[in-house]
Amino acid sequence: EKNYATAPQGKTFQECYDVKTITPTDEYVQVYEGARKKLEGLGLVF
Repeated sequence: EKNYATAPQGKTFQECYDVKTITPTDEYVQVYEGARKKLEGLGLVF
C-alpha cells in the first residue's frame, strides 16, 4: 500500500506461463508458493 504509486507493473501471462502447455514457470510457482505460505501464516486455510 505504501508503494501503490510506484509499484512495479508486473508480468504478462506469457511471462508467467508456457503458452503451449499452459503450465506455470518455475519463477511463477515460487511466487505463488511464497504468497500462499504468508497467507497460511496469517491463518488462511487452503
